Amino acid sequence: MTSQGVFFRPRMAQECAGALGQSAAEALDREREPARADCGFAEHLRPLDSRIDAQLTAVRDAVLAGRVDDQDQDDSWLEEQLQSLLTAMLAAQSGWRARSQRLAGQSRSAHAELLRRVDGATDLI
Repeated sequence: MTSQGVFFRPRMAQECAGALGQSAAEALDREREPARADCGFAEHLRPLDSRIDAQLTAVRDAVLAGRVDDQDQDDSWLEEQLQSLLTAMLAAQSGWRARSQRLAGQSRSAHAELLRRVDGATDLI
């Protein structure tokens, strides 16, 4: 079994969220401070998203094959891949968070059943 964890540098989520809200001209303006937006990025387990899974697999395969050397300062491939991955995760986050909003109308018994399932999943992990 292979386990993979991705750790983004501090404030990278805010930088990506800020960049998503800029026009191309704003992003290319070197006089401006890089945009940052409070995105409320949630660092939790999430359902599998095929687009994100494909990006994670590509990064993992490149690292395992030795094509990525984190000591090489000139190689920006990994940084670009992580920015792309984070952008996809930010885009998917709104749909992920919206699921919890739909639970507000559920009955008490439905909440109890969901809690039971979450507890079971947590125990399995």
